Amino acid sequence: MRKKDRYAVDAVALLSYFADKLKSKGHEIFLKAENNQLDIVVPSIVIGETIYIIKKGKEVFGKQIEEEKIDVILKTIYESVNFHVIDLNLSGWNTFLKSEIIGLHDRMIVATCVQEEVDGLISCDDNIIESGEISTYW
Repeated sequence: MRKKDRYAVDAVALLSYFADKLKSKGHEIFLKAENNQLDIVVPSIVIGETIYIIKKGKEVFGKQIEEEKIDVILKTIYESVNFHVIDLNLSGWNTFLKSEIIGLHDRMIVATCVQEEVDGLISCDDNIIESGEISTYW
């Protein structure tokens, strides 16, 4: 039995957190993680998406994140006892195969959530939300 609640994040949620643009429930979840009250699961694909978004200069809710922040983000995740980068295992890939979600990355994120039995996913992604395959918070 786990001791703490666990929530996963997608790349937009992770970047929004580091850019101070996260809204209500998602912000509350991150604050609880900062206070050691819960854990944040970061699917490994989210790390790749995060780096890609920053390197391409894409905006997250009207804010572009400087490339120098990549090291800060990775260091924060690495040094935190409450952030856990998780890869898909064979069970997760089986969940991936059964998913109805169209997008590769979204499907990998949700499969990681199911594999890790998280309490929910911090995401505003319509494809994930509409799938109903995981509880989402924003």
